[in-house]
Amino acid sequence: APVAKSGADPSGVGQADLDRALQAALIESRQRLRELVDLSCDFAWETDAKGRFSFVIGHGALGQAGADLLGTDPKALTLSPEDAVHFQSDSPPEGTYVWARTTHGTPICLHLKARAIFDGEGEFLCVRGACRDVTEAQERDAALAAAKHRERSMIELFRALREAADPKAAIALGVGTAAQAAQQAGD
Repeated sequence: APVAKSGADPSGVGQADLDRALQAALIESRQRLRELVDLSCDFAWETDAKGRFSFVIGHGALGQAGADLLGTDPKALTLSPEDAVHFQSDSPPEGTYVWARTTHGTPICLHLKARAIFDGEGEFLCVRGACRDVTEAQERDAALAAAKHRERSMIELFRALREAADPKAAIALGVGTAAQAAQQAGD
């Protein structure tokens, strides 16, 4: 039986083959991660210890390419400076809603999930997170809540009108309730 020379790879696989296989596996792994991010959120990000975006991946982060956000302070993007803290804090909330603006100035509601990253000694390094645009769902929920409120107001109005003994008092109550409902619909 042939004996392997000292220092030779007994499996028959050379270092160059191993390097190519590892590189292909890394490329496949990165592609898989990119596809999972695209499926699960609108964009994923990382802010550095200074609170500026240092990594952004995803399709159309706030209406712009992820590379355009690099070095940007989230305070420039959120409608409230307090909301930017969620992108920068060493103790971000598990999940929260943040109002930001697109490059065109359109308000957008983001469901944000983030995690602070620390080194082995417990020193704060960065924050990593992901955002999903939930503006349409928020607007739909607000419209539904307003419709339910108007419905409850109308039920109360009809009940009060039925129970009113004095017709003039019933009319005054109806006019007052209708004015209140109209005012709330305008809010």
